[in-house]
Amino acid sequence: MMPFAHGTDTLPTQKLPTALPICRLGLLFLCTSFFPTSFALAQTSPDISQAIAGLNSPRFFERNAARQQISTWLADSSLQPSLTASLHELLQTSTSFEARLAARQLLGSTVSSAEPTAQALALPSLLDWEQKLSLLDSDVFAQRQAASESLSLWIKEAPPSAGFYERLKDQLRQETRSLDAHRRLLPLLDATRSRWLLSDRRDWPVPAVKPDQISQLIAALTQTSATGQSTTQRRDVAQRELLDLMAYDEFVPTLREALPKLLESEQFDMNARERLQNLYDWSRPGLIAECWALANETGGGNERKQLVVQHLIVGVPQFAPQSQNPTHFGPVTAEKAHCLNGNTLTPGRDYPVGRAIPHPTRRGYFFHLIYCPWPRQRMIYDCRLPDQAERLAEITRATGELWLKEKRRLSWDELATLPVFDPTELSRFAGQYFMTVDDGPVEGNSGADSVHTEICRLLFDEGIPHVLPGLTQAILQKRLLTTPANSTPWHVPWLAALLIASRHDTPETDVWLSQQLEITTPLTPTEFADPAPDVGAVAAFQLLTRHGQNPAQFDLEMLSPPLYQDFHAYRFRKPASRAAVAHWWKNRPQSASR
Repeated sequence: MMPFAHGTDTLPTQKLPTALPICRLGLLFLCTSFFPTSFALAQTSPDISQAIAGLNSPRFFERNAARQQISTWLADSSLQPSLTASLHELLQTSTSFEARLAARQLLGSTVSSAEPTAQALALPSLLDWEQKLSLLDSDVFAQRQAASESLSLWIKEAPPSAGFYERLKDQLRQETRSLDAHRRLLPLLDATRSRWLLSDRRDWPVPAVKPDQISQLIAALTQTSATGQSTTQRRDVAQRELLDLMAYDEFVPTLREALPKLLESEQFDMNARERLQNLYDWSRPGLIAECWALANETGGGNERKQLVVQHLIVGVPQFAPQSQNPTHFGPVTAEKAHCLNGNTLTPGRDYPVGRAIPHPTRRGYFFHLIYCPWPRQRMIYDCRLPDQAERLAEITRATGELWLKEKRRLSWDELATLPVFDPTELSRFAGQYFMTVDDGPVEGNSGADSVHTEICRLLFDEGIPHVLPGLTQAILQKRLLTTPANSTPWHVPWLAALLIASRHDTPETDVWLSQQLEITTPLTPTEFADPAPDVGAVAAFQLLTRHGQNPAQFDLEMLSPPLYQDFHAYRFRKPASRAAVAHWWKNRPQSASR
């Protein structure tokens, strides 16, 4: 029994009413397209039940039109209650999976229905899957396309399962299936395999595969005498089966031992040897080398992105495209990799694994090495390759944790990697770093400000409130050098904190701002302005404007030019006005609170 069947292998018996005719749905669509929503609804009494039924239409156009119509109606507060009730009722029926998924997604677009939509959808039955798979061989293009789309949708929603992946592979093994159907099945298999590989390995039952079965798969992979579609399909199936076996660490030693002996044999032609070599390369310990940078985009602005990835085999020299020298690492452990040869990194040096490595010649770039002693780890990496933002956050977090353990000041080259880091994780790291490591000069650049001041500058534009507790505590405990010899006339740490608070208008930053009202630390020296603008005055301005108060009534004066971009400094004309702001904040009406 397949995991998606949930105790049943029969199709749902309850069906919704027939969908609207195309012409009627088209009329509704035109009404809402060419007139304001309120006018269209005034002219046409919406038939909610008919539109809900349209979500279950066998025709794509009708389903899409119904979905667009319901989405439009959901924006009308007078229709939303009845619509959400109907959509919730649909979720409780045994109608098609696509209709229930559409209902859940439509409900997810409304705030008021967030709780009910959290329930899990009942997944398609075993018979549903079998019927859709059979339609991949249909003579009708629309049926093939619809089946492929439905299966792709189900795979995304269904829980990952090695059992279902095996069932899909059973379909691939059917040599009676047409080559076109075989090809249509491959993307579905790859999507299912990715979800399986990314699932918890503890849920994977180890398949009972005997040595003679592995030998049969290798024979199918290397067969050369026969020709034709069936031979090609058998080779493809065998290659997939053998790679899937490598996803289980238990089978890797056997293949690592057997494959070199086969490669030494002269019984295989060049194509068979190439397939064997590819399989053997997968079985060996690997090292993945990434290069990340803050890259300029053609439309303007910068984007953090992975520029290059190179899959290496430990102990084997490999040439990257357009490289002068081979890249060669060995030995490699979970902590470090020894560089034997390369184009950028220095031969003879050990480099850390699992943390950012500053590029030796290009600021704003860093390398990252990932040790993969098992094929499964390289396979999982390939599945996660598109998730650049998530992986960059992980690199930032791992690198920051290692730096915190080392409790040392960052070098100039290490500071140069920080702009590439994930901003959220960088802020989390910075708050802890300020309280863990003493500030001091920047090693490698005597003209720079202190280490902590340089980090604060990076927080000007993208810092988040996670850093505020640690940054504030570090400032008050005088752990930051605020006036180094080469510094600008600003109080950089306080300016960073105030900029962050100004960008994040939340109850939490309101509380933080209120706690700084009594801070009279100048943001600039008195030679720039006397009296100088101070921290508490800027905090007061932000609080007052957020809550609809006029700063001028509290004797706040804006100074020009701005301290940073369009961010101005403020000062109180009268010292007593500071206490007036604190009194207003403490006694403001509760209705004014968030």
